[in-house]
Amino acid sequence: QAPAPAVTGEAGADGRIARLARARGYRLHPEADPVALVDAGEGRDLQPMALVDLQRLVAGAAAAGVRLELVSGFRSVARQRAIFLSALAENARERIGRAYSPGEIAAGAADAALEATLAASAPPGFSRHHTGLALDLNDPSTGRPFTEFGSSPAYRWIAADNYLNAKRSGF
Repeated sequence: QAPAPAVTGEAGADGRIARLARARGYRLHPEADPVALVDAGEGRDLQPMALVDLQRLVAGAAAAGVRLELVSGFRSVARQRAIFLSALAENARERIGRAYSPGEIAAGAADAALEATLAASAPPGFSRHHTGLALDLNDPSTGRPFTEFGSSPAYRWIAADNYLNAKRSGF
């Protein structure tokens, strides 16, 4: 089993985060070679085949009267670390009013906050965004953040008939 990248920099805490992530079904993903990526707009990079599939998906959505907006594509391990730690700190503040120390994480005191974080965010090394093949979308017609995409008309269009529209586009 390959070692996961550091999250906190403390082996015990990082090991616990990796174990909890694996228990949730997360798997390590290789980081794409940035040279192989293409700009999908506004500095959001994707693998070339993912960009072609995205363009096909956006065109199909537009033909159905649905708007899609690319929010995120490739993320480096370092960027994912920052996202994960920010989400963990927010979950910790909600629970105990401060961030957990690496020692508390290693001892299991932060497990509830970690589980809440893992429900929405992958730790560094475990995100499919590292591959350049994953992307986050939004439905700009709703005026809501992309974190609420799952309740949007655009998501319903993508997910209809067991994600048929996504599959027809290559996803």
